[in-house]
Amino acid sequence: MSPSAVEIASEAVPRFRPRPRRRVRGLRALSLGLALLLGSCRSDASWGSNRWSDFGEVVDADVGFAAGAHFHFGLSHVFAAGLGSYEGSRFGLRHGDLGAFDERRAEISIGPFQLHELDVWPSSDAVLGHRSVEFAEPGFRDGSYLPWEALSSDRAPFDLGFEVSAIVGLRLRLRTGELGDFLAGIFFLDPGRDDLRELDEAELQTLRRDLRSADAARRERAVRKLRRIGIELPQDAPRYFRYADPEVRPYEQELAAEAYLRALDEFATR
Repeated sequence: MSPSAVEIASEAVPRFRPRPRRRVRGLRALSLGLALLLGSCRSDASWGSNRWSDFGEVVDADVGFAAGAHFHFGLSHVFAAGLGSYEGSRFGLRHGDLGAFDERRAEISIGPFQLHELDVWPSSDAVLGHRSVEFAEPGFRDGSYLPWEALSSDRAPFDLGFEVSAIVGLRLRLRTGELGDFLAGIFFLDPGRDDLRELDEAELQTLRRDLRSADAARRERAVRKLRRIGIELPQDAPRYFRYADPEVRPYEQELAAEAYLRALDEFATR
């Protein structure tokens, strides 16, 4: 039986099929998420400044002149190769601080094993220094400092980069931990615990406790937050240095922390 003209015509006309709504639903969800994110950003005035500060700590880059020769390349605390020593002056971005500093470095690094010594003396207040506790210095404890420990380095775990110095020095380093902190901060997370909140009484008390803490990481975070606010030490106060061995707290670092406490109290009463 041959098909009728009506049946042939009905088969020639394309049937209507509703378009899938998954894409529309996805766009709506994305729009809602962006609206919530923007609304939260407006309600948290410190969100933008914290993200900018986190972003500034993602990359270390500096140049300078030095006596000696040195190279390093690899993923810090995992697999790296480094050899040499130098002493000289550098300028650039270091841990989110832009400024000039004098640096002395010596290392032998093969894979995860590091024999590393480092001293950083800021030439400007913008850069936080890094030094080792000298023998018989107040705060030194016998057996407290082992130069081959990774903590004696200024490289955090999983920092990826290279350094080369032979009269002219160049360093470029991607700090993957800070990159993660920056990306998490977009969604109001703070794994690095370095976001600066509104300076209410609760935040002031937290900063005071951190400055007096026996935890070197908490003390350093508090100092960096105060420096971001614009609080600096008086000229006659000892400079605050990050020490290679976090288990010690030299007398000069205690004096610097107390000076920051007084400066914070003065700032809070303005």
